[in-house]
Amino acid sequence: MRRKIGIITLVLCIVIICADEIMGYGNDIMYSFEGQDVKVTGTVVSEKETDEGRVFVISDITVNGIRYRKKIKAAVYYETEPLLYRKVIISGSVSIPPGRRNPGCFDYRKHLKSNGIYSCMTVNSLQITGEASGIRRIIRRMRLHTGEFLRDSLSGESFGIVMGIIFGDTSYMDDDLLESFRKGGIAHILAVSGLHMGIVYSLISRFRRKKRSLPADCITVSVLMIYCALAGFTASVMRAFIMIAVHIACTHLDLRYDFFCSCCFSMDIILLINPWQLFNTGFQMSFTACFTIAVLLPVISERTDSIFSLLIAVQTGMMPYTVYLFNYVSLLSVFSNIPVMYISGILVPAAVLAIPCSYIPVICDILAYVIEKMAEILCFMNDLLYAGGLFTFNVASPPLAVLISYYAFLAVFFSEWGRVMRKRRNFKKIACVMTVSISLAAAAGLYYDEGFSNDCFVFPDVGQGDCLHIRSIKNVLIDGGGSHGFDVGSGILRPYLLKNGVTHVDIAFITHLHMDHCKGIEELSRDFRIDTIAVFAGNRINEDDLKKQFRCRKIMYIKKGDIIRVDRNLYIEVLAPEGDELSDSDDENSNCLVLRAVYRGLSVMMTGDIDSEGEMRLINENIGADILKAAHHGSKYSSSQEFVRRVNPSAAVISVGKNNYGHPSEEVIERMESMGISVYRTDISGAVGIETSGGDKFKVDKTVE
Repeated sequence: MRRKIGIITLVLCIVIICADEIMGYGNDIMYSFEGQDVKVTGTVVSEKETDEGRVFVISDITVNGIRYRKKIKAAVYYETEPLLYRKVIISGSVSIPPGRRNPGCFDYRKHLKSNGIYSCMTVNSLQITGEASGIRRIIRRMRLHTGEFLRDSLSGESFGIVMGIIFGDTSYMDDDLLESFRKGGIAHILAVSGLHMGIVYSLISRFRRKKRSLPADCITVSVLMIYCALAGFTASVMRAFIMIAVHIACTHLDLRYDFFCSCCFSMDIILLINPWQLFNTGFQMSFTACFTIAVLLPVISERTDSIFSLLIAVQTGMMPYTVYLFNYVSLLSVFSNIPVMYISGILVPAAVLAIPCSYIPVICDILAYVIEKMAEILCFMNDLLYAGGLFTFNVASPPLAVLISYYAFLAVFFSEWGRVMRKRRNFKKIACVMTVSISLAAAAGLYYDEGFSNDCFVFPDVGQGDCLHIRSIKNVLIDGGGSHGFDVGSGILRPYLLKNGVTHVDIAFITHLHMDHCKGIEELSRDFRIDTIAVFAGNRINEDDLKKQFRCRKIMYIKKGDIIRVDRNLYIEVLAPEGDELSDSDDENSNCLVLRAVYRGLSVMMTGDIDSEGEMRLINENIGADILKAAHHGSKYSSSQEFVRRVNPSAAVISVGKNNYGHPSEEVIERMESMGISVYRTDISGAVGIETSGGDKFKVDKTVE
């Protein structure tokens, strides 16, 4: 039975993956409304408060009078009352969520698709027309009442933690506190999961007769379903609910309950309801944990039968995936989860009991005191074990082929079949099956390679800003983007580098100190190793400020004529500016470094934000390059015809994002194309990669085709 349902589940996953490859994002009626204002009616099925407003998801939708069977994610940037399970009419502009912008990084569009959401809206006007009917109205009132009770009874920090524990809503938590939970390895307690459902199930079981009865179990299933609704029907919650329901059914049908079969069955049910859940990280983490427990726990329990058995099984199964996904390792995560399990054994049932008991004055006060103290203990344990990140380290993602091969090895070697074969000492059969399984897994991983692994020059998409990553024996950055309202260093550069195997930067060149060129490097340096920062020599007078701004081992001052030999394959030439003093001009662009990076004979010119006047100062120099980074994001005041002709590139890259400056200029693009130059834009193509085997021949890769 195990083998049959396992094969069925595997085949179902393969079919969904193949269908996704063939269909892609598919055609959706909302795509035709992109950039337009539409009127939408529907019911809010989830919501989250933000500093700027409220983000919510609408279901049961009608768009301009047309029935729409998918969901829409909407954002309103002004204060509104809670919207959960309320009927609304909204008007606003439609946008299609972006896909993967940088190699190996987060694919927002696929993430939303896995939750049944294909489009987004920015709300201009919102009208509440009533409450949802039936069970949704009950759920809404229970959640609001519980939230108000907890907000009035608990401190801000404890309130945010408890809202995460009960409903999986971490929007009330401070970002630093949430990050410490994640890097301490205990953030799973803040996402309603199988642990929570198991504790709720145990709690319900204590309030009923020991002898099982069908009516009592039906009530149990109904209560658990209500809790699923309160938690938002997430994949991990539904997985746990289905597995508990199967366990109850097996008891009444006098059948043997098998954990592995129950995992497969729940996975099949969820995927049949929404096949794209397969690409949801919550779904993947939940079932990865379950399957590794099913495979590894029997083997580990033979050696040691203690609380460590479960923790070792979970960590062995989950650590490679969490490293691949989140790019950090907590050395104390195994130990930190031991006290957390005991604390959660009190905190979770107390927090869940707050839902019905919030209506009973005396009991709710006692319960609030218990919840507050347990939340404080949890925070104390988290602070103690996290230790300010002392035991948490950045780790590069393993190649996808290696990750899949690892799980293929576990599935074969530690499976029931594998254990039987080892006892029979049939190692040849194990070796044959292992070879086939790992080969297929590695092939699948290689198939999903995005084609950037061999690129020596990569222009990551950092929005409205410049950035070039040069991969040689060493790793070099030239500029790093930057934004007023977004942490480009932590949000884009750090994940991009770690996802692509880079754990530290040897040299980061900053062409000039404008925000959209240097702020990303500044943010990256806070929690990512950068050995050397290179800036124009004139900035030496500001060395104290630079040391405060950038965390690095060394600051290098460079000027025209300098050649920096990075390694045997790569060197950087400084073409401008000359001298050791800053220009008298208030415009930082006048002090902008112009660099030419040469890797195995292929050259890229980085022009920063120089204008046509700065270009003219270089016109008589040796400035030829195979690839030109268009100056000032393609501004019409740069990339003059004389300069571009003198550089004579085969391709030009415009590093640009959404802006109000008119970048890039159509005039510049047309000028370059008329000269036979291939033009690539990061706002359209995402990251742009350059691959070469040496010399001036190269191949261009794009994240977005």
